[in-house]
Amino acid sequence: MTRTLNELVAGHVNNTECEKATLGRNCVYIVAAVILNDDNKILMIQEAKSSCHGLWYLPAGRVEKGESLVDAVKREVEEEAGVQFEPTGITFVEGNSFWLRTTFTGHITGGALKTVPDKESLCAAWYHPLDLQNLQLRAHDVVSVIRESVKTIKSDMVAPLPMLTPVYGSSISVAVISPSKRVLVTDGQLPGGQCMMSSLEHTAVNILKQVLPKDSFNDSDLQKMSLISIVHDGRPFQDEQGVSKTHDGAHFVYRYEVEEEFQLNPKKKKPDAFPCLQWIDQGVDLSGKAIPTKSKP
Repeated sequence: MTRTLNELVAGHVNNTECEKATLGRNCVYIVAAVILNDDNKILMIQEAKSSCHGLWYLPAGRVEKGESLVDAVKREVEEEAGVQFEPTGITFVEGNSFWLRTTFTGHITGGALKTVPDKESLCAAWYHPLDLQNLQLRAHDVVSVIRESVKTIKSDMVAPLPMLTPVYGSSISVAVISPSKRVLVTDGQLPGGQCMMSSLEHTAVNILKQVLPKDSFNDSDLQKMSLISIVHDGRPFQDEQGVSKTHDGAHFVYRYEVEEEFQLNPKKKKPDAFPCLQWIDQGVDLSGKAIPTKSKP
């Protein structure tokens, strides 16, 4: 039976047992854009805010209530750089269960670079990555974001845009994939749970340790795990009663490939182990491009 990734994570995105995510209270989402022109120069903006007036940074800002991540980055690029932006994919993700920054790339589809200052920014300009060292930057974290994003773009490894599905809380699932491309599920869903107050990877590792054979996961195995999808849609929707709502949550799907399809113990080994684990044929492509990530403590 063919299943979509949405179906394999549906129980997590609709899990009302998770703490409800609310922008500004228990979650903050930042979006940024790394946009290259034909000369391989990066679009930068000069800040207008009093706290960083005159300093340079990528077009970036907070996601507002009622926005998707894509809506937010399109708005920020137009407000700060003066151009219309069409995102094509994700190049870098950094965050934890509270703070998340998603960096996009894409194409400019209209407008002109800002030259007249306003409250959003002073101006926008193109800079070669090697010239960034001569700029007064708002924060030097942007250098690593640009470096990793350019590497991702040049290697044609840009990850897909977020899946547009409203998510109640902040949660993670892990697609454990065998050499025969079968996937491990529990009650028809990818193993998963609520994000802990730590890095996203820490939550994913905790899930893995509950489903993999005892002591089979070591710290060195972390490099085998990769983020392959973000599920989020903060736009208003109508529930079954026709009431307009918004959900601010986000769901993160990780992939972990095992070297062999291990045997499953039908009995729980501990109270919090996942029940009804079984291997199934994927029926959905879970081998897509990984999203480069960095944990924020």
